[in-house]
Amino acid sequence: MTPPSPKGPLVRDDRVASIGLLFSTSARLERALGKSLETECGMSHVWFEVLLRLDQAPLSTMTPTHLTEALVLTSGGVTRLIDRMSEEGLVDRQASTTDRRSTSVSLTALGRRRLVAAAKVHARNVQTMFTDPLGPRHLAELLNALATLDGKPSAP
Repeated sequence: MTPPSPKGPLVRDDRVASIGLLFSTSARLERALGKSLETECGMSHVWFEVLLRLDQAPLSTMTPTHLTEALVLTSGGVTRLIDRMSEEGLVDRQASTTDRRSTSVSLTALGRRRLVAAAKVHARNVQTMFTDPLGPRHLAELLNALATLDGKPSAP
């Protein structure tokens, strides 16, 4: 193995550096926001994401398959996650009335209350850690850039 050059990094490429910065910033924010949810609400960030996605879904219900796709987790991971959240009374799992092999997951009243409380904490922390440091102009620029990367039209 060739030792690194004493002159510095072997790869100096702004493209590589920019995506690395995006990923590391995202990971840092994810850890900090997740820690805040855990500390202040007793809820992991992934639990918050499940509750939030269920709340935003039609009839506050999704299939485990759709949750798997939305959360970028394995189907086994989502099954275990739903099991634990169901034990806590945050979600319900129901068998489909039209397909015996299918189930749906829905938000319970307790899940909705916990989501509302956690969303207030999360919004405050997002403001402190993300939107305030950027300021309105940089935030708008970042949102437009992210929308472009996501294939969505930019805001005016």
